[in-house]
Amino acid sequence: MGFVERLRHFKKTRTICLLLLAAAILASLFQSIGSTADASPSLARDRSRSGSGSEERAAPPGIASDFALRDQYNQLSNYRFPAERVTVLILGDRKGSEQIEGWVRPLWDRYQARIDQRGVAVLSSVPAMVRGVVRTIFRRQVKYSVLLDWKGDVSQAYGYQNGRANLFLIDRQGRIVLRLQGAAAAAPLGQLFTRIDQLLGEQ
Repeated sequence: MGFVERLRHFKKTRTICLLLLAAAILASLFQSIGSTADASPSLARDRSRSGSGSEERAAPPGIASDFALRDQYNQLSNYRFPAERVTVLILGDRKGSEQIEGWVRPLWDRYQARIDQRGVAVLSSVPAMVRGVVRTIFRRQVKYSVLLDWKGDVSQAYGYQNGRANLFLIDRQGRIVLRLQGAAAAAPLGQLFTRIDQLLGEQ
């Protein structure tokens, strides 16, 4: 193997290692909210159904996009709207996942299984050749179900903004009624609770 070939091989190997490291970091960050999800039937049991501040953005018109993704256990979850429960989707890439726990814990403490809360890992930067390894990392480090968006179709459909947590509140009819980005704080959490309470009151 010539020098150029060795250099190319080194760069390719280094890139894969960095991607695996990023995936491991992402998995460990999702694991940090595992104790909450382990107690949650909507996050752990239901696999088959399955910035310092935050910024509100106007919800896009129309209804939320239907999608189907597999989790780290290779279990398929289909999301179709209208749905039986109010849905909260929280999307995060490696950096954005650092902000997820601040949303998940208060939501679970207040609503538990009354809403369908699900995390989606944005992994479109991971090449196909290492997806199996990344899935294994998630499976070992994260006990509850995390949907894996390999192709980025879901994150693109929902207009995901990189580098921050993206939260989508979806009513039973499939309308995105609230979108929040970034870290959780008292004001946006209060706003989110108010909107969810209103939707649950309509049941």
